[in-house]
Order: sequence, then C-alpha cells, then structure tokens
Amino acid sequence: ARREEEIKGLQEALEILASEAALIQKSAKHALAKQNKKVFHQLVAMGANPCLQDARGQTVMHQAAGKHMLEYVNILFETDSDSGCNMPDDDENTPIHIACGVQANQVVEAICKSGMAHLDVQNALGHTPIRTSVEAATPRCRI
Repeated sequence: ARREEEIKGLQEALEILASEAALIQKSAKHALAKQNKKVFHQLVAMGANPCLQDARGQTVMHQAAGKHMLEYVNILFETDSDSGCNMPDDDENTPIHIACGVQANQVVEAICKSGMAHLDVQNALGHTPIRTSVEAATPRCRI
C-alpha cells in the first residue's frame, strides 16, 4: 500500500510539472507575440522548450524568424544549444526557410552564423532556403 501511495505521489508530481511546463511554453509564445523581450528571455531561461511545435508545426524560432525578430532569435541561441533552428513545420519549412521567405536578412545571417542551420534541407516544395529567398525576391510576371 505504501508503494502505491509513493507511485501515486510521483504521478501527481509529474502531472504538476507537465502542467507548469505547458504554462511556461504558452507564456513564452505569448511574450513573443506581445514583443516582451525581458519576459521572453526569462521564460526561455526557465525552461520553455524552443522545440515544441504549435498546431502548424511551428516553433517559437519559426515565429520569430517570420516576424523579423532578430533579438528573439538571438535569445534562443543564447539560452539553448539547439534552439529549434532545424525543426521543420508542417510544410517542411525550417526557420531559415521562413526567414528567407520574408526576406528577414538579419535573421538569416544570425541563423547562418550560429553554425547550426542546415542550408541544404528542402521543404515540401523541394526548395532549399536559398531557393526560397530567390523566389521571395523575384517579382512575379503577370499576364
């Protein structure tokens, strides 16, 4: 009976930790959306996982890259060795694909300088980040 109580106590503790981790993660995404760098930095330092993906498969690195948020990208690199910079979303876009697609050149440079980005990875369309950048910069011919 005592062993069962210990197991139950451990299960409850794990549920509390999981709940707190989810709250930290949600708060980090909210701080990013509200552009609150100080809170974002603290939450990431507290353990918000930069590799957790939303319903579209995007991480906070995808979101920061797509919004030209260089300082947030740098915070992710400062606080986490992985930072999610190679995580593909549902369209197989990595954060550098996203940054290239919106011509967030400073973000692209920061991701490249990290030395962690895989520049040859292809998204669902078969495009590398470089191809994505060229496509974004090329005016469309309209007939």
